[in-house]
Amino acid sequence: MATNTLLTPDDISKAAVQVLHEESALLKNVNKAYEGKFANESMPSGKIGDEFRIRKPAKYGVGKTLDITSTKSDTIEDSVTLNVSQPYNVSVAYGEGERTFEINDYRELYLRPAIKRLVREIEEDGFKAMAASGRFVHQRADYDANVAFADMLKMRNILRSNFSNEGDANFAFGNFDAGDLVNANSVLYNAQGSISKNYKDGKFDDASGFMVHQTESVGTFTGGTATDGGTLSANVVEGGNTVTVTGGTANGTLKAGQAITIAGQYAIDPETQVARNYLRTFTLASDVTLDGSGAGTLTLTENIYTVAGSGNTLANVSALGVSTAVVTVVEADTASKSGQYMWAWDKNALTFASVMPVKPWGAVDWAANSYDGIGCSFWADSNVDTYVNTARIDVFAGWKVIYPEWICSSVGKVTA
Repeated sequence: MATNTLLTPDDISKAAVQVLHEESALLKNVNKAYEGKFANESMPSGKIGDEFRIRKPAKYGVGKTLDITSTKSDTIEDSVTLNVSQPYNVSVAYGEGERTFEINDYRELYLRPAIKRLVREIEEDGFKAMAASGRFVHQRADYDANVAFADMLKMRNILRSNFSNEGDANFAFGNFDAGDLVNANSVLYNAQGSISKNYKDGKFDDASGFMVHQTESVGTFTGGTATDGGTLSANVVEGGNTVTVTGGTANGTLKAGQAITIAGQYAIDPETQVARNYLRTFTLASDVTLDGSGAGTLTLTENIYTVAGSGNTLANVSALGVSTAVVTVVEADTASKSGQYMWAWDKNALTFASVMPVKPWGAVDWAANSYDGIGCSFWADSNVDTYVNTARIDVFAGWKVIYPEWICSSVGKVTA
């Protein structure tokens, strides 16, 4: 006689973390290694508040003379600390009836809808971390127009010019921008075979050198009311992350995440430190409202360094902006309008660190598993007061941008 096998917490936690991987766009395409966890080691157990160190490759200065005095000490081995600060969880049905399901049925009827919502929340935080970084920003020719294939190519070129890793480039945009782009380039997506699947899924592998993803997790950009950044009212300070301006849009607002350029501060080749032919973009770390004369202090997401003042390994601009230098609001055409972000990033630009949740004291129906660097637990229990069964899926994790120069953003079609 055949016997029914009841679902176990281990069955469900294994299925949950696999579905989490399947439903992700960003999570599958970021670094998930950190000190203490490597590819051939099991994921460590941990709790909210744990910290991990992420080591960055050393940078070197190169000389072209027999005398190495000027370059032998110009070596920096850097690291950043990532805090596992965010618990993510979602509740799922798990009663006597659900326990009799086949795992594949339970996965599709209960797990997948819950996990899709969980992934949305996790990945939104990842894109928010990118928005808060000192990334590059691509200025589109017309933000009121549909996204063009040329925009993708320009964002790809920005990553390549900063020596991102070939084969690790990703691009993500929202559903409407993706639809507009596909419609304008439908000849590239002739619905045959595997191309048809890419067309339907909104994932167009190898388009413009990217792994391309369509997701609503990219976030929404809303421009402030300021269209004119004015001019610097004081020289930019070496190593500083604030600039003061005057003569901008009176009483205008600039939003965190908006980008500016400063005349004279050109981007540089990260290896040779030679100035590029375009200005370095800097993003704002916080909202600011200019006063009636268009004056205010702008706080940036990263510090400003030159070769002359801080050496080859820290430098990110060719020179410091001087008083009266023009400050340009990159997304000025988006004033008081909103659109979805578009993101281009190298897989190693940011890290997602996840730990295996520790089994709570007294928990019986509990299990945890990991897959592709993501830890996930399932815990079922009953409420003695209400006689109701309840179950939850938990992911303990954190995000950290490691190489902001390997991230480039833009904004899709905007609306008032």
